[in-house]
Amino acid sequence: MEGVMNAHVNNGSVRDGRAAPPFFFLKAKPSGPDIVFYIQVKDKWFPVFVQLKLRQILTTSDVKAALKTVSAPIIETHMNDLGSFCPTDNTFINMITAYPATVVDKLPPRPNYEYKLRTLSKSKQKPTQIEVIIDKNNISKIFSRDHVDYLDGIKGSMKRQAEVMQEAENIKKTKKK
Repeated sequence: MEGVMNAHVNNGSVRDGRAAPPFFFLKAKPSGPDIVFYIQVKDKWFPVFVQLKLRQILTTSDVKAALKTVSAPIIETHMNDLGSFCPTDNTFINMITAYPATVVDKLPPRPNYEYKLRTLSKSKQKPTQIEVIIDKNNISKIFSRDHVDYLDGIKGSMKRQAEVMQEAENIKKTKKK
């Protein structure tokens, strides 16, 4: 992750003489964000750390765990100095995509979260974290209807497959009796 982020922040999006990928998928272990990318708003660049929770039901503990995986302390288990990869006002965005669940009702009230880096960043200030939550209440305002329908199709197919597997398991259990 650090290499790709360094390429985007310090090397014009070039790494090892080639264009750096626009996004990066992290390994499952240690825990952390699922996807990392940069967005540009006018002339400002922000790293975005995404945690995907594509589920029908999301418990409060799932929401808290998702928020933790895109927090500065966890991100820093993947890199030495988060602040050095936050080129605009030492700010990063963490995003939870929880669809088709509803998350907003389950979020604990949180102030704008700041975290003291283990090592001082080049700007010598704490990074500022901006939280973005995408769930069934706002997904259609962010993504086109075609994209939401596509996700619904994937989720429907996965749900049907799980139901078929559960039914087959129930039949096996019935035959054993």
